[in-house]
Amino acid sequence: MSLITEFQWVPFKADAMSSPAGSELKKLVPEMRARPGLLHTFHGAPIEKPQSREFVHVWESESAYRDSKTLPVQAQASQLFRQLIDTSETAFAPFRAAVALDRPFAAVAAAPVVSLAFMMLGADVDVKAFEAAWTAATASVAESGSKPAGFVAGASGWAVEGKVFVVVSGWESVEANEAAHETTKAAFGAIRGFEKTVEVHHTSFSAPPQ
Repeated sequence: MSLITEFQWVPFKADAMSSPAGSELKKLVPEMRARPGLLHTFHGAPIEKPQSREFVHVWESESAYRDSKTLPVQAQASQLFRQLIDTSETAFAPFRAAVALDRPFAAVAAAPVVSLAFMMLGADVDVKAFEAAWTAATASVAESGSKPAGFVAGASGWAVEGKVFVVVSGWESVEANEAAHETTKAAFGAIRGFEKTVEVHHTSFSAPPQ
């Protein structure tokens, strides 16, 4: 039984948390944290869009994640979130992905900066070919004998719905991540042809009091 890591990015309106809907949402937080099967929750503001919020929920199983969608408190929270979302910038549309990561997210979230890359693949993409290209690329980087400067931890995996491959990596800084992109560009060049769209942003996470 593998853990499921749910990523949720919400672009909030400027006055979202001070609005009546924001106040009601805050009241639901204890009940949201107590949902069955929820192990950990992290949150942060994407550096590229500070008004937005990134929520990450780690579930004990896929069934726990799916069951959470049917809870009354989830329906209440979703209704309130809809009132708080900023829909004026289509480039920052809200999204959610539930992912079976190959390593625990907590080690990545502990880094000062986390890079989150969501690769949306075309419907006709050969998944096995993509995985072979990804394995070859990561092996090539590993063979260099040393990890990129500033790298803390990483994880990757497929979303449970749709052809979405997610890569999360922890870094000492955004600059360290960008420098690593330059040095590994050749190794990962082979996977570029598989991507339909890619969403990448950086977030500093904190875990709320339990």
